[in-house]
Amino acid sequence: MNTHTQSVENLAEVRSRQVVRVAYILVILIIVFLVIFGLSRLAKVHNSLAEMAGNDQAAVEMLFRMQQTSRDRSVLLYRLAATQDVFERDELVLRYSDLGTEFGEARRRLVALKFSGTEQTELAQQWDYILATLTIQKKVIDLATNGQILEAQDVLNKQAIPAQDKILESINSLLAHQILESHNNVQLIQQQQWQTRYFMIAGGVLAILFVGLIARYVNQRMRMLISDLSSVAQELHASSKQLEFIQRAVNKHDIVSIADVQGNIAYVNDLFCQISLYSKQELIGKNHRLLKSGLQPDDVFEDLWHVISSGRVWQGEICNRNKQGGNYWVATTIVPMLDDEGLPSQYISV
Repeated sequence: MNTHTQSVENLAEVRSRQVVRVAYILVILIIVFLVIFGLSRLAKVHNSLAEMAGNDQAAVEMLFRMQQTSRDRSVLLYRLAATQDVFERDELVLRYSDLGTEFGEARRRLVALKFSGTEQTELAQQWDYILATLTIQKKVIDLATNGQILEAQDVLNKQAIPAQDKILESINSLLAHQILESHNNVQLIQQQQWQTRYFMIAGGVLAILFVGLIARYVNQRMRMLISDLSSVAQELHASSKQLEFIQRAVNKHDIVSIADVQGNIAYVNDLFCQISLYSKQELIGKNHRLLKSGLQPDDVFEDLWHVISSGRVWQGEICNRNKQGGNYWVATTIVPMLDDEGLPSQYISV
């Protein structure tokens, strides 16, 4: 009887050990699955974030470059159709050609990026606008070169500028699409991030219930990866904020101007002209000193140039003088646009 009882107890112990062993193996397999799945999911989300952030930033940079070169080419056409100097006209034609090369390179890099079907359609339509505009602009240059200034100006005003405006509208539309897509990508990635976080936390809790040491390692690993993921998400969010700022900077409801590093005006919007009473033709190419009222001490402007030339943003109030001699105050934010070497290449004033 005792022998039989002992045999039953031994059998139960063996079975218990087998159950524990099987349970432990299952737990290990669950933990391994959770770790592999979680790490692969986090790595995938991380790679998606990096790819989308790089694609969005590159697209906006190329669109902004295309926008700027288009405006610069329009300015050169105005000057080219107005000058009587043959040597100046040849120089303007060369600069016009160089800007065309820069525009083409920016668009080539833009087309090489990943876009949705709608944006691909807009890019194709934009190409049609570009081909049509190039033909008209060539006609303006040929007329000006042959000395037919009035005819060149007529074609410029009636055909070339409206055609160029279509290209700018297409660029602005793509820029708006890109910002909206960036927002959607942020929301999608944040949703995946939270889903992954909940899944990993649940796996960590399950692991802690069975094997504390293993669960502790997995949980620490998850937190490190989630922290990295959160940092990338924050960087993407900050990038989308910068894209919003760029969009606002080109919005017609703001007083906007763009100047080169010498302070020569390269672009002004309509509201700027309304306030200053100057036309765009009177402002483009002129130095910002044209608007200086003389009511503020020179050290204000020395501080301004010191700040923006070092690549920092300057904010303050400036008193300008309009075309009729009246003074007006503007609360101004000047943002340097930096080149690849980190040096200012132009300044946007809002």
